[in-house]
Amino acid sequence: MRTTVAIVFAVLISSVASANESASFVISGSVAGKNGDPVLAYNTDLDQFLVVWANSTDNKARCRVVKTGGNLGGNPVALSKKTVGEDLAVAYNSKTKEFLVAFETNTNGEYANTLYIQRVSSQGTLRGGAVKVAFESKKLNWRPALVYNPIDNVYLLIWSKEGLYTADGGDYSAATDGIYARFISSNGALQGAEALVQKMAYQTKDGKVWHLGYQRFALSWQTLTSRYGILASHVVSPDKTGDPRNQTIDFLSLSDAGALVGSPRKVSSVGVGDRSSYVTMTQDITTGKWLTAWENKWKEGSSNEGRIYSRLLTSTGSPAGGERKTFENFEDCGRPSVVFNPDKGNSLLVFTTDSDFAGPEAWDIYGQFMAANGSPTGDEFPIAANSTTEAEPVIGYNSDIKKFLVVYTEVYGSSDFRIVGNFVTPK
Repeated sequence: MRTTVAIVFAVLISSVASANESASFVISGSVAGKNGDPVLAYNTDLDQFLVVWANSTDNKARCRVVKTGGNLGGNPVALSKKTVGEDLAVAYNSKTKEFLVAFETNTNGEYANTLYIQRVSSQGTLRGGAVKVAFESKKLNWRPALVYNPIDNVYLLIWSKEGLYTADGGDYSAATDGIYARFISSNGALQGAEALVQKMAYQTKDGKVWHLGYQRFALSWQTLTSRYGILASHVVSPDKTGDPRNQTIDFLSLSDAGALVGSPRKVSSVGVGDRSSYVTMTQDITTGKWLTAWENKWKEGSSNEGRIYSRLLTSTGSPAGGERKTFENFEDCGRPSVVFNPDKGNSLLVFTTDSDFAGPEAWDIYGQFMAANGSPTGDEFPIAANSTTEAEPVIGYNSDIKKFLVVYTEVYGSSDFRIVGNFVTPK
């Protein structure tokens, strides 16, 4: 849980409800401390979700099954005894009917430099032990993204590898650092060696080494073209003083063998602020088109500026029309997450916004329906807008009950952060 939710409110007052919002339910259960940074995957066989989150109090990652209607399966299960970082990834395998979770560990000071994977059953219990995927003593291996390819019955894991931020300079290499990928078999075994997909650069300015790296990713498999799609936030300049909008949003296409197809495509035409990193995308399973979205955040003087942008891409990743300023709040907003609804042919985009409903720095969760052509439908609406702070939303779609599940972090006190879910009715 990051500093965006550091100012908290201990007493829960009545919520601002939307017609689209169901009653919320607590997923983290009796797990105390600062729970946050949830991710989820949908079990297409049992029509239920596995929700995974990190706890920054005991530095453990946990998971729990959310069944239809918000019923919970068992108690939260710790994924590892290791010290786990905030970035997690999860995918469901329809052949073996189990989940795979990827997590980073803080085994070298405060930075995550080792990646692990862990198999989880459909019931939310562990299968086997954690498997180490990537490690170097002076490298960061972090910010994983994971997807399952049902055609080849394999997982693809991607992550960022770069030199550590250490006093001795870490092990920087513009020749070997960047986006890495590795295949994992359906039973959780590593396949082949890790491969460098896209290099990153370093730049020295005022005696400091700046990482011009890829920050975070959205990853998806596309059956229509037999390719993987990656959406990434990319730092392109270290100059934050002259212009804080020093990032771009890039789309990369990989073959089914994990090789880069063509060059990365620039999705954003407007500069992306230096406080941004989160991206999201979903795929229209009929046309293969991608709906992408990202946060655009920077500091303007003493105030925070925030926007949510979106853009439709063709099935091959080329821009289809211009980007849209989907949501604007002159306070702040961010952490977008989007999913496609195959029953309606549209998508729901969710995000956090500082609405000032509960006072300064109180965050709420809002939603925006998006048409198949990438345009917003109707106005944004509150999903979780209480007197407390709600942040870090992720979204999935349950095709059995035909509702969206939005999972997020809700702050009840200075050391009481809970993982909460809401079902939202499609439009």
